[in-house]
Amino acid sequence: MLMSVKDQSNKRIIVTSYLLIILSILVIGYFFSNYFVGYGIENERAALLARTETAASSFDPILVSALEGRPADLERPQYKKILEQLVRIRQVSEDARFVYLMAMRGEELIFLADAEPPSSEDYSAPGDVYDEPSQEDLDIFRTGEAFVEGPLEDAWGVWVSGLAPIIDPQTKRVVAILGIDVSADTWQQNINLYRVLSISIVGLFLAITLVSYATVLIVSRANRRLALEARERQQAENRSKDAVLSFRTLYELSL
Repeated sequence: MLMSVKDQSNKRIIVTSYLLIILSILVIGYFFSNYFVGYGIENERAALLARTETAASSFDPILVSALEGRPADLERPQYKKILEQLVRIRQVSEDARFVYLMAMRGEELIFLADAEPPSSEDYSAPGDVYDEPSQEDLDIFRTGEAFVEGPLEDAWGVWVSGLAPIIDPQTKRVVAILGIDVSADTWQQNINLYRVLSISIVGLFLAITLVSYATVLIVSRANRRLALEARERQQAENRSKDAVLSFRTLYELSL
């Protein structure tokens, strides 16, 4: 079915318009995806921070202060109660790999308690020194401000960590910090969900645009076919009328 010059021009306009729309969606979608992933990172960090602060507030500073950070703490009732809390926190935090308490002893950052079972090769006993503290890990004992850091690598792996202080309400001194470690792989999986969602949203707009384009082409083609059929019918009717008129004329002439 041949297209008229006007139809060809209209088709070029439609194709160009939809190509510009698709290009716009891709460009906007790129920036939207980056923004949404950035939002996801901040949202996940805020959620981990809130969770860590809430968990830290559940500890009794007096009980925590009773721990000396030595193997002898293992037999103290205060230690056992604190350990139960740490285990519960880990149980309700499905993405948490490590949950622990640390404190400063002199110039060293040591473990007070660890939710990891003693049979684990990753277990940190009371008094074990944490040899790889960041500056923020040390500053929290001065500032008393909770924070999220990472992904950072240490001897146990790569982690995103929420750390919150446990403060003595009388002295306002930070007696210990609670740490919740999420593996970088788990963290990235959570962030990837935001990326997949943003790509899905962009993909939905692309799909709607392509369906709309296909619909316009189908309707345009159908309209051209109907117009052609109408012209052919009109031409057939005209030929039929001409044939009748010619026959009548010949008949009249023959009389």
